[in-house]
Amino acid sequence: MRIARISIRNIRCIASSSFDPSAGLNLLVGANGSGKTSLLEGIFFLGHGRSFRRVEFDKLVRRGEAVLSVFGEVVEGEWRSRIGIEKRRTSGRIRVDGMDAQSNKILAERLAVGAYYPGREALLWGPGKDRRQLMDWLLFHVEPDYGPLMRRFTEGLRQRNALLRSGRDRRTIQSWSEGLAAEGERIHRLRETAMDDFMPWIARKLSQALERPITLEYRRGWRATEGLASVWQAGLAADEARGWTGSGGPHRADIMLTTEGAACRDMLSRGEGKLASLELFLGAITFLRQRTGRRAVVLLDDLGSEIDSHNLQVLSATLRDLGHQIFISMVAPPGAGFGSGGFEDYRMFHVEQGGVSEVL
Repeated sequence: MRIARISIRNIRCIASSSFDPSAGLNLLVGANGSGKTSLLEGIFFLGHGRSFRRVEFDKLVRRGEAVLSVFGEVVEGEWRSRIGIEKRRTSGRIRVDGMDAQSNKILAERLAVGAYYPGREALLWGPGKDRRQLMDWLLFHVEPDYGPLMRRFTEGLRQRNALLRSGRDRRTIQSWSEGLAAEGERIHRLRETAMDDFMPWIARKLSQALERPITLEYRRGWRATEGLASVWQAGLAADEARGWTGSGGPHRADIMLTTEGAACRDMLSRGEGKLASLELFLGAITFLRQRTGRRAVVLLDDLGSEIDSHNLQVLSATLRDLGHQIFISMVAPPGAGFGSGGFEDYRMFHVEQGGVSEVL
């Protein structure tokens, strides 16, 4: 899949911008503050209904405006679809081929968008939630049952936590927990199956890129020797005291990266950590196409500040091999060896004050 045309209104400094991106590589070039990241946020918003910066509406919408919107034409083979989202502070509207849709889920189904941006090195340095989010994004797109299952579990967990805080009798909490624990077990099994394929492959990629042995281990989020229902029952008193389900569950799963017997976060340099996190992100993008054959839209924000010139050149070949539609923001055009070479379709756009013009 790819975006054939996109229109963005009232996101940060963008009043109104439309452009027709390449099916291959798209470079967004402009000075700091020109609106490059805002354009990428708009593309991400079209696929997720939110910004990758995880900001509230008031910080995303253009100053003085009450509504923002993103509309795009999505193409996959001979199939074309018009999708769009309009967002206000307290409401929103999603449109798909002229019809109203009920949730952001339909956007994600029509358009798989992944983003790497400053701060995404938290995939290595950060808490487990950053790696879980990457895992959940991947599973959503490769396992049809995963999205609905995860939504049910997340809502059920929210209600279990409310029961823990309410002081309700334990029999009620345990009864509620039994079905929810079964769904948590199903989430684990889907994750485990996918990670059994993904982790050995990405470990080889990381070891090659970093020139040191890297291993990955998927951890389910509770003791492997016990069922989740038993873990929750044994930890009920502690969960009641804290007011949330801290005794275990898929919401506490993680992927542990180690090298030479120690955690990568404790062993890798800052530069190595940035490279490792980018490789992990691109590995998920690659795995998606290997498992499903689908193309994704890949956003790489301010890439030149995240990677040194040598690895930037190496990355160029990697991106060409991905076969996805790619958007990269940079302050200045890249040097020789990066960019159009090898890409069947390539365009460069100059960004200034939120406006976009193609560089011919």
